[in-house]
Amino acid sequence: MIGFLRLVAVLLVIPASDNAPEQADDLARHQGTWAVERSVRDGKDGPVEVMKEIVRVVDGNRIVWKRSGDSFAATTFELDPDADPKTIDLIPEGGRNRGDRVLGIYRFDDDRLVICTADAGKARPTRFAAEQGDGQTLMTFRPVEAEATVP
Repeated sequence: MIGFLRLVAVLLVIPASDNAPEQADDLARHQGTWAVERSVRDGKDGPVEVMKEIVRVVDGNRIVWKRSGDSFAATTFELDPDADPKTIDLIPEGGRNRGDRVLGIYRFDDDRLVICTADAGKARPTRFAAEQGDGQTLMTFRPVEAEATVP
C-alpha cells in the first residue's frame, strides 16, 4: 500500500505534458487585441474596408470578435504548439456551428499571427492557403498597440 501511495505521489508531481511550457508561451503570444490585415476565403480576398473594422480580442483561451467596437462572435480555442504545423481548434459559442470544432493551423511570423482554418466538419488544413473551392480561410493579424493615455 505504501508503494502505491508513493507512485501516486510521484505521478501527481510529474507535469501532465512535456509541451506545457511551449503551450503556455504560445497561449501568451495569442493574448491581446489583433487587427485583421488580410482575410482570404476560397481564393477571394475579404473586403478591405470591412477588415479594417474587425479585431480579435483574446483573453485566456477565449476570443471575442468585434467590428467597429461591437462584439459579433466569440469562440474558445485550444492550441497544440508541438504539432507541425502548429494546430488551433476553435469552438464557436454561438451560431450554426456552436460547439463544433473548427480545425486550423497557425504560425507566428515575427509579430504577425497567421491562421488557416477549414470549414466546420472539414479536415484540418495542412498548409497555409485558401484557394478557390478548398473551403479554407487564411487570415493574417497584427497586434494592436494599446493607445497611450494622457494623464
